[in-house]
Amino acid sequence: MNQHSLQLWELLLTTLKLFLPLKGFGPAPPAAGIFAVLAAVIALIGASFSHRETARKNTADEWWDTLKWVYTEAKESTTDKNTFKAVAAARILQSLNQDHKKLTSLQKGAVESISDMFAEAQQPEVQEAISPVYESFGKVSPFDYEQAVALALASARLIVKTGQVEAGQQHIPVEGGGFFADFVWNLPEKQKWIIEAKNNTRPLTLKSIQSFLTAVQSGQGVTAGLLVCQGGVTPGTQRAIETNYPGNVAIVQWKVGDGLHDLIGAIRKLSSVKTH
Repeated sequence: MNQHSLQLWELLLTTLKLFLPLKGFGPAPPAAGIFAVLAAVIALIGASFSHRETARKNTADEWWDTLKWVYTEAKESTTDKNTFKAVAAARILQSLNQDHKKLTSLQKGAVESISDMFAEAQQPEVQEAISPVYESFGKVSPFDYEQAVALALASARLIVKTGQVEAGQQHIPVEGGGFFADFVWNLPEKQKWIIEAKNNTRPLTLKSIQSFLTAVQSGQGVTAGLLVCQGGVTPGTQRAIETNYPGNVAIVQWKVGDGLHDLIGAIRKLSSVKTH
């Protein structure tokens, strides 16, 4: 019971005390008067409850109306170059998610889905703006995960002492379009590895990384590929890669805060790959 309802019930009890006689102190007041006052108090309680329900519904309707607008902007954020508008929409989503624990399951699901749409935008400002929403769900945003992988790769390179790492969506021409690698590890003789960072929470399927695997075999100086993923891959994907890409594709399941042991091991394994 909220504070307002408690006050109304206290008013009702006080009214009863005023109209009900104390034992030994005169006659009771007319019953009609008591019931009239009680009816008025009860009506006041009912009206207050109705007002609160209407206000709550109006607030929920406004929340969903605002979310619909944010959804439209999220769809456009992957193609629209208006960074300011996309960042503003992402921050409004963050505002709608401010009382995260009080949201319904349906509201949380909608917020999470739209945050994934914003995560596909190329603008770093949009990626950074959406990060707090991921944090509220106990997740790491794609942007934050990629930044963490970048630091880990830089540290690993200092240990293995080979090549140079470049970040920032490197374009790899492939049949039917192109693939944008999160990182490229440049090696001597114009050879390179492409590196993909995935902050997946569920194991990746073969289909979900097919464009990455196609880019590994594209030529263009690419001799190997390194997949760094938070949730790993399915057993079937692992078997397919071992069969079809022996030696030149390495998978590292890595979470933010993990050490460099597995990452360095994968890099050393790929270091022996020179050509397809």
